[in-house]
Amino acid sequence: MNLYECILDLGKVNPVREANSREEFIDNLLEEYNNKCDGLFDVQREDISKITSDDFEEDEEEERGS
Repeated sequence: MNLYECILDLGKVNPVREANSREEFIDNLLEEYNNKCDGLFDVQREDISKITSDDFEEDEEEERGS
């Protein structure tokens, strides 16, 4: 029997969740996806990008690097 390997492109997803902070959003998202994927793959903090919120002040602080 042969061994096969590939890269599986899961595409982009755009999860929207309520959270009290950007950090809580990230932590909850990682926990949710990693629990549901149950070892099929792991989502890492580095896999999450372009986080926006309806909290304009928090977005400005993030842009300034606070």
